[in-house]
Amino acid sequence: MWIYIVLYMLLFLTTMCEVSERTKKYNLFFIYFWVVVFTLFRGLRWSTGTDWAQYQACFDRAGWDSIFSYYRYGLYTEVMEFGYVFINVLIKTIFGHYTFFLIITNLIILLNFAYFSRKYVPRNPLLTFSLLVVYNPIFPVRQDIAMVLLLWACHFSICKRYILSMAFVLLASTIHDMSIIFIPLCLFFCVNIRLSWLFVISLLFALFVNVESLLNLLDLLGGLSFGAVSEMSTLYLENVTSEPIKMSIFRYLYVAVFVLMFKYYYNVRGRIPEKLYATFPSALQEKFSNGLSHLEMKLRALNFYTNAYLCMFLVYFLSGLGGPMVGFGRLAHFFFPSFPFAFMIMYSLEYSEKYRRILLGIFVLFFMYQFFRFQIIDLFGLYEGIYNPYYTVFETIPKSRIEVW
Repeated sequence: MWIYIVLYMLLFLTTMCEVSERTKKYNLFFIYFWVVVFTLFRGLRWSTGTDWAQYQACFDRAGWDSIFSYYRYGLYTEVMEFGYVFINVLIKTIFGHYTFFLIITNLIILLNFAYFSRKYVPRNPLLTFSLLVVYNPIFPVRQDIAMVLLLWACHFSICKRYILSMAFVLLASTIHDMSIIFIPLCLFFCVNIRLSWLFVISLLFALFVNVESLLNLLDLLGGLSFGAVSEMSTLYLENVTSEPIKMSIFRYLYVAVFVLMFKYYYNVRGRIPEKLYATFPSALQEKFSNGLSHLEMKLRALNFYTNAYLCMFLVYFLSGLGGPMVGFGRLAHFFFPSFPFAFMIMYSLEYSEKYRRILLGIFVLFFMYQFFRFQIIDLFGLYEGIYNPYYTVFETIPKSRIEVW
């Protein structure tokens, strides 16, 4: 268990080095140092992670003759996406061992995180990279491979290169078929929703999907007393404990505050002279920006990922309704980079050192919250039997840990 805690705490401590101007010259070193460390940490695991058995079975059993017809759960069941099967077969043909598949795919994911951190937030790439790492699952699955392709689709959409954007969405759908939903979303996320409409939509949606929470709140207000508050607080805590996925109206409004804050920055910062933000060190900037100025590129990216961040929580709420909507919650996986990019772009646009310190404090709180709320709870709770202890390919694995799908 300590390997997880120590690794993420060291990531956080090295990230704080970027706050000091004197140590910023080391930020690129630390980014790629952590790319190597997390590639090995994730790639050298064994029998660890959700759906491990079926992914290992895909690597072991798929061949060039079954790229378009590999059955995921056994003969004549669901056919696995051919792009994912192709990657498995290609790496197996060249390297022969599943560990190489894990190392290569994790390296690609982390290198893309590093690249887009430098591209969108060249002023603070290490902070952005660390937030991306902690916001994503400890051990990525095929959705994360698709997510990298969707990052490129989002980027080209921001740069107004919509044909390339749609091409990457279609490519991602060969890895995970739910990626196809990004065809309309990549266009919608570019829309600048007015603050007033955003607030109304957010509030109405929160009320719609949290009718039970609203009724409880009205009951509480109707008979407000110390006993009623105590009783309702106990009931609320019991519901949260028994149904951790279902979020309350208060959680949604809390998220809405951040969405509105991002939107405010997108609207206001567009009036600031561009010369204040003429630091955008990217050799590929002109190639990908399609003529957009540095500031316009940042503002479009801020608007895009703010909309994506809002969409992620809408998906979470819909999945919290239960029933067939639970599977819908898997879509939220594709939106994990939205908060790191939106928040860190806003942080890089702030020229007031006083306000930057406040935002840095928010960054620290979110890093710790994300790590302990999701990573640690998963390690000690839902996935404890999978993640703990951490087995590597160099250890003898108990047979009970290895299953054949």
